[in-house]
Amino acid sequence: MNQTIVITGCSSGFGYALALTLARGGDRVYATMRAPDGKNADAAQSLRDCASAESLDLRVLDLDVTSDASVKAAAQAVNDASGAADVVVNNAGQIFGGFTEAFTADEFGHQLNVNVVGVHRVHRAFLPAMRKAGSGLVINISSTAGRAAIPFFGIYHASKWGLEGYTQALRSELASSGVDVVLVEPGPFETELFPNLVAPEDADGRTATYPAVVHETFAGMSEAFQGFLTDPDVPTDPAIVVDAIAGLIGMAPGTRPFRTCLGMDLGVRERNALLEPLDAGLLESMGMTEFATLAVRDVNVHSPNRHAITFEFEQTATGPGTFAGTFESSGAISDAGTTEDILDVSSPEGVRPMVATFWRTVTGAEGTLVLTGDAAVDLSNPAEAKVTGTWHVEHATGAYADRIGSGAITGTADFTLDRPRGMLRYEGTLQTASMAALSSDPPTPSTNPNDPIHHKP
Repeated sequence: MNQTIVITGCSSGFGYALALTLARGGDRVYATMRAPDGKNADAAQSLRDCASAESLDLRVLDLDVTSDASVKAAAQAVNDASGAADVVVNNAGQIFGGFTEAFTADEFGHQLNVNVVGVHRVHRAFLPAMRKAGSGLVINISSTAGRAAIPFFGIYHASKWGLEGYTQALRSELASSGVDVVLVEPGPFETELFPNLVAPEDADGRTATYPAVVHETFAGMSEAFQGFLTDPDVPTDPAIVVDAIAGLIGMAPGTRPFRTCLGMDLGVRERNALLEPLDAGLLESMGMTEFATLAVRDVNVHSPNRHAITFEFEQTATGPGTFAGTFESSGAISDAGTTEDILDVSSPEGVRPMVATFWRTVTGAEGTLVLTGDAAVDLSNPAEAKVTGTWHVEHATGAYADRIGSGAITGTADFTLDRPRGMLRYEGTLQTASMAALSSDPPTPSTNPNDPIHHKP
């Protein structure tokens, strides 16, 4: 399903590449930047040219994260033209580097205004429509500098550490609304970020009062950065970050990691792994465990074709009464994995059609669905036996947790082979149990999804 995606900071780097990647994937992308008809006119025109040449739904939009009026106007334009954004990527940012004391309070404030307050402006403008829709994804581009600190980047660290804490709190507050919030933490990559590093004006000469060893260390760090940015063995290709963000967008709600660290990590991956259970424990100790779980809600529940699901199973018999194979699916559920069937044939031998009760376990990377139902097999032509029946969800885990639904089964099988094989097609609808009351159709009865499933032998 195509999505409406808003990305800030698209004049270069991650934002520019991500806008093209997602638009080429079929999404409607709003590539925002400051002054697209001025300072960033070349980048804006380049994106427009690509959109025109490749027939992409890519729209360049003026958005300055340091301006309330600019952000509000951009959000209004998106909401009016496309409705609530499905995804917002906060990519715009600057890096200030140098002797920390040499930055004035105004300079420090500007760094925070771009990297933290600017993100907050975007959230205030776009979140109301997303919360009303009951779904959505916010991706905040942080940095390994938001979880570790080294000399001469104190101002930048303050902004990214601030963004990390801000995002973690916001994620918990939005969990019950169905809007997911995640962080991406790139290390140093080959973008325009470092070449555009902002140094302190140092009008009162603070830098000169530091001892020589500090100056020498600062110069050595600059050379080291340039060295590994050009080292082919160091992962600094921006495509790594772009692909990771696209991957997060493609994941099912409720399955995304909160933090994704990329490239040279400065020990941040290990730090994240150590702190994750402590963060979860903090919410638990405060009686806020529900804030740690995203409420996955279905949208457009009144649509007559809502959440259409089709599983097609190509299967081969592996033993008496048992089938196994692989499946492909389309519709609201997208996954890949294996199936295991247990059939309980209730028809006496020789009676036609053969009637069976089945339990089908569908296991994929995103979760498990256990489907149960009845099927009839017309064996009047064993070489093309017709299969019909009904199914409903008995149990669901992972990304499919709390799903209910039902549908019909159709298919054919060849029972004249030593190992019978055929194709079954499952069609129907799915929705979350929590949203069943909003449906215009009565929900299909199902057993308590928290009860254990006991398969018949």
